[in-house]
Amino acid sequence: MNFQEFKNSNLIDEIIKMCVKSDEKEIDGILSNYHLKKIERKEIIRQLSLYHDELFYHQAMYEISGMDEVPTATRIMDLFDICYYFASYLLKEYMEMI
Repeated sequence: MNFQEFKNSNLIDEIIKMCVKSDEKEIDGILSNYHLKKIERKEIIRQLSLYHDELFYHQAMYEISGMDEVPTATRIMDLFDICYYFASYLLKEYMEMI
């Protein structure tokens, strides 16, 4: 997948949905529908697992401080980080091809 295909796909929506899942095989299966290279799929899964770890850390910190859950803004910023990282990766690859 190149940057243009990424931009035109609904992969960002899929990534957002995947953030609530933790099964790597299931996520890899979804990602394989986008004709991503194995290394790209592995990197997204790695980023998603970092997101999960970060989310659980935030959740614990907010619970300790008496809040019920992580504010939505924090989750959205984490999602943007994942999507931005992946888009940057594809853009870099795209620029190298030109």
